[in-house]
Amino acid sequence: MKKILNTKLHLRFVFNPLIRLMADNLGAECCINKKPRKHPVIVSLTSYEERFDDLVISLYSIFRQTLKPDRIILWLSDEFKSLNDLPYEITRFLKNGLEICFVKDIRSYTKVIYAFREFKDSVIITADDDIYYPKDWLEKLYYSYIAHPEDIQLHRAHRVILKNGQIQPYESWRKHVEEESARYDNFLTGVGGVLYPPACFSNEVLREDIFLKYAPYADDIWLWVMALVHNRKIRVVQNHIRTLACTDIFRQIFQHKRTLYAHNSKGANDRQLQNLMKYYGQNIMNRLG
Repeated sequence: MKKILNTKLHLRFVFNPLIRLMADNLGAECCINKKPRKHPVIVSLTSYEERFDDLVISLYSIFRQTLKPDRIILWLSDEFKSLNDLPYEITRFLKNGLEICFVKDIRSYTKVIYAFREFKDSVIITADDDIYYPKDWLEKLYYSYIAHPEDIQLHRAHRVILKNGQIQPYESWRKHVEEESARYDNFLTGVGGVLYPPACFSNEVLREDIFLKYAPYADDIWLWVMALVHNRKIRVVQNHIRTLACTDIFRQIFQHKRTLYAHNSKGANDRQLQNLMKYYGQNIMNRLG
């Protein structure tokens, strides 16, 4: 089965000249940091078979950042038994510093939970596998962290709306906060990348028994709740990147049934947040109040 899968993926890459060009032209600037940092900077992401062509473009953009991370870790489902199950266009990045780890698939949580578990003393920056990140994407996050080391840093946030002491439905929240700000009611959105400072959370964030049961498709909600529980403000960085390029907008529009959007539409975000309010409601309202 894996041989068939690998062949199918290879054919897809062969007929996508842009992806092939990127994979074959990883120059000296596509590298990781070599100078020691007090707290290593780790970019963490996950992907799955249908996104592998998008992933190549995202990886290319991450490796070409002006500020180099110390490690770039790709967490993949352990359904893939070895690197031989992956197409060359992905494994090509290994010699530039990419690390690939095979783990139990916990949906979108895969890109962040394993990093939190393994690298508690590191700066963790999450990225999506279908976004082309501008060259200064990482630099802006990192230097904002240096200036404000206690805050969670991001480029893209929504503003949670309260009315009469109640959190209003997700669809009514203010989308795409423009001003630089550090607030508890800034709701982190992972698509723009999120920087978590070292030791950002306790082991509570690793509670699969809670997040997979009550917010299985809403890692952003879980991480926002954890930020409030751990007294972390969410900061929209200065000169944040307002527009991000999706690597395959046509897939996003016409094949979104398998994306998180499909799971989190029609009030699903609100239901998952209400589920978590049963556990952490007092902490959340204390911060927002």
